[in-house]
Amino acid sequence: MIIMPFALRAALPQLSDDQLVLEQASADLGAPPPTTFFLVTLPQIRSGVASGATFAFIASWINVELSIFNTTAELTTIPVQLFNYVQYSIDPTIAAVSGLTIIVAAVVIVLLDLTIGLDLLSERSC
Repeated sequence: MIIMPFALRAALPQLSDDQLVLEQASADLGAPPPTTFFLVTLPQIRSGVASGATFAFIASWINVELSIFNTTAELTTIPVQLFNYVQYSIDPTIAAVSGLTIIVAAVVIVLLDLTIGLDLLSERSC
C-alpha cells in the first residue's frame, strides 16, 4: 500500500482523453466491459503498468525495515531472512544471493525490452 501511489503515478499518465473515446467506441460496438479492458485499455497502459509493477517490486524488495515491522514469527519475507542471515552468520551465501538478484534483474529488463520495449517505458512513464 505504501508503494501504490508511486506505481499509480507511472500508470495513470497512460490514460488520456483519446483512450476514453476508444473505450466508448468499444462499448458502442457492443463489447462488454471486461473485453474493452483487456483489448482496448490494457494494451495502451501496459508500459505504465509494467514500469509501476517493476518499481513497486524493487521498492518492496529493499524496504527491509517496513517488512520487519509487518511480519509475524510464522511469516518472514525474503528480505528479512537475508537481513537476519547477514547479522548472525559469515559466509559467502549472501554474495551468491546478491549475484542471483542481479541476474534476475537483468533477465527481467531483457524480457521487458523484448515484450514491451524499454523505449516505450521511458517515454510514457515520464
